[in-house]
Amino acid sequence: MISLTFFGPFEVCRDGKPVALALRRSDRLLAFLVAQNKPVAAPFVIENVWGDTGDATLRKAIAEVREALGEEIIRSQNQLLSLTQPISSDMERFDSLILASDPHQRREALALYTGPFLEGWDSPDDTWFQKEREKRKLLYLEQVRQQCQIAASRGDFVSASQLAFVATSIHPEYQQGWYDLLLAQEQRGEHVMARQSAERYHQYLTLKREKPDSRIQKLLAQLGHPKESREAAQVIAKGPMSLEDQHYIERPVDQSLQRALYEGQWTILIKGPRQTGKSSLLARGLNQHRQSGQLSIYTDLTLLDEEDLANAEQLCRHLASSLLLALKETGQLQDIWMSELPPAVMLTELLQDQLQFLSPGRLIWAIDGLDRVFGKPYQETFFAQLRSWHSLHALHPSPWSGLSLILVCSREPHLYIKDLHQSPFNIGVAIETEDFTYQESLHLYELSGASLLTREREALIDLLRGHPALLSRTFAVLARKQHSVAGLLEAPLESEIFRSHLHRLQALLEQQPALAAALMTTLAGQPCEERAFWELRSLGILQGRSSKQATFRCGLYRLMVRQSLEK
Repeated sequence: MISLTFFGPFEVCRDGKPVALALRRSDRLLAFLVAQNKPVAAPFVIENVWGDTGDATLRKAIAEVREALGEEIIRSQNQLLSLTQPISSDMERFDSLILASDPHQRREALALYTGPFLEGWDSPDDTWFQKEREKRKLLYLEQVRQQCQIAASRGDFVSASQLAFVATSIHPEYQQGWYDLLLAQEQRGEHVMARQSAERYHQYLTLKREKPDSRIQKLLAQLGHPKESREAAQVIAKGPMSLEDQHYIERPVDQSLQRALYEGQWTILIKGPRQTGKSSLLARGLNQHRQSGQLSIYTDLTLLDEEDLANAEQLCRHLASSLLLALKETGQLQDIWMSELPPAVMLTELLQDQLQFLSPGRLIWAIDGLDRVFGKPYQETFFAQLRSWHSLHALHPSPWSGLSLILVCSREPHLYIKDLHQSPFNIGVAIETEDFTYQESLHLYELSGASLLTREREALIDLLRGHPALLSRTFAVLARKQHSVAGLLEAPLESEIFRSHLHRLQALLEQQPALAAALMTTLAGQPCEERAFWELRSLGILQGRSSKQATFRCGLYRLMVRQSLEK
């Protein structure tokens, strides 16, 4: 099987192994014939690939390709040239996916674009590829723009910054990408990284002797001189903290995760209410694992569209694609996926094949956002299959002993899975994230550089009760002296620091009246309905081990519910 790589440096492979073509004229010919995907006249080839060098160059190029790939690879008959066998390419795959209706396929197309089309080919003679390069560049950048916009609208600034970072690395002239990157990094609170990106942007402008885009210039001015209203109004950050963030507080759960990974635990559950640091904990655990030279995959289901989760087939195919992309498999999923098998079974077969290939290495696969599967019609079958992976470690140590599975969720699985013997959430090692202790809150305060009176600091810690995201954001804003601590303590519900966060919670409760009623019951000192309690606990609004022990997670949330009751 012959395959070509068009994005980035051109490469020819046979059965997965690189094949070197002797001279530049032969790779130019092969790339042109594959790109045309039809018989072409010899004069047309000469005109578009070499200019006016004549038949001699074409004859030599044909001979070189035949010598490298086989005598029958190119047919020359009646001045028509054609390929005699199918040749796969990342270009063909990209073209078929970039405008697909399936968002997962569009994201796969973006992953294929690892560099400009035929990077490094800049000869003035063979100009055909320049039109092809520009066409695919425009398709790629437009899709990046759309995906960044979608991710930012969801508050997923992690994905937005990743997409924009890759795009500006490949195409530093892409001004919209720089704007999206800087904005996403600021929204995540990664001010140091935003300034580093700004330096990269200025270096590019200096090199090209160009002026900055007016929107970026305005944004850069804000980065250098942030205003109170802009900084304070930022949404409380969601998603993992940057690995470079010096404000990360290590807790006992960090040691628990590292110990579980070191011991090679087969199944690890990371569970806890929203915004208790699950994703940040996982990111650091995986990073340390990678530094030891081991392979890890991170799949975040929160980034999927609803259509990606519509049925088991869609979900399992997404997981399979995530696996193959992480392992840099050259084969296409559609060529190996057997639709006649149940999707979860097919996923298991595919995973087993990859583990056999990796043996004796070890793979850690972390699946975040599993809450989105709870309540789906196929959840029982899907989760039972994940549980079977744990059992396979004992039944078939080779190759399954090479897999560690990390599952991350906020909801209580026992509310959704009827047969607990088919649940992957009650086996292996469980690690539960919680709010900061008082000492951890003090440590965060010290790292932030904020300078408050003791009574002010204690009042804030009492109001927010160890809530990691709220404490981090509040101390960061106060450290920059961009907000009055007295005004914050006097009217916290009116503070710009919390306003967007509280509005989002209130909007969620308006959509679920049963949960809002349960909060009113808790506020009155009465136990609410048990299932509602667990839902509110997973949302990070209530805390406790049962509805009878339920309390508000922090004073700010109690004030929010009390104000709603008064209205």
